[in-house]
Amino acid sequence: MLDAGTATSAGCSPIVAPKWSGSSPANRCSNSLNHPCFEQLRPSWLRHGEYRTTQYLAEYEIQQTHAPDFHRTVSAYLNETIRLGRCLTEVAEPDLDPEVAATADGVDAYIHLPNFMIIRAPRHGPELAFDP
Repeated sequence: MLDAGTATSAGCSPIVAPKWSGSSPANRCSNSLNHPCFEQLRPSWLRHGEYRTTQYLAEYEIQQTHAPDFHRTVSAYLNETIRLGRCLTEVAEPDLDPEVAATADGVDAYIHLPNFMIIRAPRHGPELAFDP
């Protein structure tokens, strides 16, 4: 996997380049990321009974237990994906099964708001070998 410096020097933005670095031989690629609209969803849900955000349009780092997360807008991820020569073919925002959500406090938030965004984006061009 590329680090941010390698991605930038290769002409790719560190926003999504590391995630796209391992495309398959058929140029198929899917990427899953924490949904940028609903970061820190569970803590907000536990505290307020709903999701709240104040800085959606700003880019910032979110400190986590093991490694930081980085907030960017949905459009930043999608536009960078396109700029890197990818063709958006599907974007999914899956919900959580209510039976699974019943197993822990605050997890019911993921029934109402997605925790992840999944992007399917093969490369553009004649080499595009894509069968849905």
